[in-house]
Amino acid sequence: MHFIDENNSGTDGAGIANGALLEVRNSTISNNHATGDAGGILNDYMLLITRSTIHSNVADGVAGGIRNNNTLTINSSTISGNRTFSNGGGIFVPSGGSNTVTTIQNSTIANNVADRWGGGIGDSGQYIFSNQYRSI
Repeated sequence: MHFIDENNSGTDGAGIANGALLEVRNSTISNNHATGDAGGILNDYMLLITRSTIHSNVADGVAGGIRNNNTLTINSSTISGNRTFSNGGGIFVPSGGSNTVTTIQNSTIANNVADRWGGGIGDSGQYIFSNQYRSI
């Protein structure tokens, strides 16, 4: 198990700012704070999250947990307890990118908070859900 915990960013992507091909496996990204967007993870390219937890991250901008600007696959993972003072408490996908796709499989998105819209998911992009996706 790997942990990325209690980081702060003066801009975006406090836990991870990804601009390449990245796989997060059997990991916990938690208690990170971004004064911009994406308290947990900012994804600008291709990201696969498997058997991991994105929990208790905060963003002053959008996306308490994850901001996806490209291709994101979440499998057998939990996105919970994240907070944004804007949109997309758990996951935020902005509009404008025809290549922006978020796939969620066998995962739980629960107990995330957004002060504006999209407590679990704030989206303007394309989503693919399969199997036991739950949003609470």
